[in-house]
Amino acid sequence: DREDFAGNSWYGEIKWKPRTYSNFRINTASRTEEPPSGRGDYVDVTEWGIDWRHEWSDRIASRIRYLQIDEIYKGDPEGREDTGIIYGFDVDYAMRRWLVFGLFFTQDDHQSNLEEFDYPHSVAGLTLRASL
Repeated sequence: DREDFAGNSWYGEIKWKPRTYSNFRINTASRTEEPPSGRGDYVDVTEWGIDWRHEWSDRIASRIRYLQIDEIYKGDPEGREDTGIIYGFDVDYAMRRWLVFGLFFTQDDHQSNLEEFDYPHSVAGLTLRASL
């Protein structure tokens, strides 16, 4: 009894490197997903984002990012529609070629036309990457 998806999906990305140590990326996508709460037939997801990565020196690099995600729950009895705005930054310090420490922060402001699905979500952390 569920509605089938009939439509297009896409992913596109543009990268621009004005300098060897700095780059910009713009991306857009459209896809379908299973509804996580079992509400509706499927979720029609559209997103677009931009980020900037810059290497300040041989050891220090940073990235700032922004992403907007629009979700329409097809077949949901209450007509659920969500919007997520996600932004954040990362800073990496390469102590050695094979050892990188990082710091990150991400904020997700998720809004829905159904109040019980509204939530702000923040994550901050430290990372460690080691390779041989």
